[in-house]
Amino acid sequence: MRKFTSALCPQASSCNLYNDKILFGNSNDNVYKLMYCITCRYAECKRYQTYRKAGECPDFVMPNSKYQTDHILRKIEEESLTAEMEATAR
Repeated sequence: MRKFTSALCPQASSCNLYNDKILFGNSNDNVYKLMYCITCRYAECKRYQTYRKAGECPDFVMPNSKYQTDHILRKIEEESLTAEMEATAR
């Protein structure tokens, strides 16, 4: 098994994945935390990359997402516009 150097992701305190608000179960069994959040690999995490560019990260984004950050940012913008249009229509 590959060893990872320990380092806590700078976004951990505001990340719903790290704070067990997305995946349920034993926090110690969360493989994403073990591989990304508490290792130097956090820089490879799509959630971290999205936070860096957008200041937020939707819950549908997982650390190993196949989508590039630009695609995720477009999706965030689309969802924001849709919510805005729905609020205006009421």
